[in-house]
Amino acid sequence: MLTERQGERLPQWLDAVRQDDLPSLHTLAAGIDRDRDAVIAGLTLPWNSGVVEGHVNRIKMLKRQMFGRAGFALLRKRVLLATWPMSVAPGTMPSSETAVSGALHGNVGNRPVRQRPRRRLRR
Repeated sequence: MLTERQGERLPQWLDAVRQDDLPSLHTLAAGIDRDRDAVIAGLTLPWNSGVVEGHVNRIKMLKRQMFGRAGFALLRKRVLLATWPMSVAPGTMPSSETAVSGALHGNVGNRPVRQRPRRRLRR
């Protein structure tokens, strides 16, 4: 079903899971049922969000590397001017600064990134 993109077989698989005596798989089946259309589309359609997730992961890595070293302006420049991997097809890089800014502020995904207060320098 996964490797051959046969999402239409999902309802039969869920029925077979419900008939088994495995409670943990029953919980999985219930979770899949809550968003069945999206799961079937994910198993059937050739598109995925892998490229976007890769960019978000890269931006978060840069943010972790820069923590405590500089302000937002330098971090923004580093993200925008950093070289992208050669495997990225032309036109697939994020074109708007809002996506980059959102990732830098931790607004990507369901959980915000924990922001630590900046330390003040003693004089």
